Amino acid sequence: MLKEANEIKCKYGRFIPNYDFESPRKKYRPSLEFFKNGQLYSMYLEKPYEMDIIYPDPILNGQRFKGEMVTFYQNGNIKRLFPYYGKISGYWSEEDEYDMAEYMHINLWGEEYVVKPRCIFFDENSRMIKSLILGYRDEVVIPTKYGDIKTKVGFSLYEDGKLRTLEPVFGTKIQINGKTYEPFDFYATNIHADNNSMWFDKEGNIIKLKTVRGELVEF
Repeated sequence: MLKEANEIKCKYGRFIPNYDFESPRKKYRPSLEFFKNGQLYSMYLEKPYEMDIIYPDPILNGQRFKGEMVTFYQNGNIKRLFPYYGKISGYWSEEDEYDMAEYMHINLWGEEYVVKPRCIFFDENSRMIKSLILGYRDEVVIPTKYGDIKTKVGFSLYEDGKLRTLEPVFGTKIQINGKTYEPFDFYATNIHADNNSMWFDKEGNIIKLKTVRGELVEF
């Protein structure tokens, strides 16, 4: 925890880690964390800063990123980037947090989605997107072999950009081999979007899903 402004330099620029924990919006967590070898593991910044890098991912179309909280791999590449990272409480609401965030343009499946993601998870070496958590008011409709499926949580991707997992909204019904399934994970909201209640292979077929009753079904 830092108590005054200190500048830190890394390959993505110069930043001031958080030192003002008086704000009701700020989470009480370390300003900086390190691996055992001294390599930087995380930065919780005083404000969202633009990262001095343009990612090659075509999904993001060469956009730059702003991040308030960033974690790293040991090779120094960004692992998870949180564009905004406020504490939701009676003094600071999800609406407040969403309103202060900036929109990003995500290009997937022939569509452009305009969202305010809460977290982007990158591959260690290719730096492609592995998963994305949507903002509090965001929703995305994803085309699949089983129809258009809406998500308010997020999704994960294979390295080539194909859909790997998806968390549908409550009430979604899927027909597989003449049987109706209701995929949904009550515990997925606000946690992560790395592994969701619907898993797809690279051809777009559902290979397993978790039902609203907590059953895991494999195909």
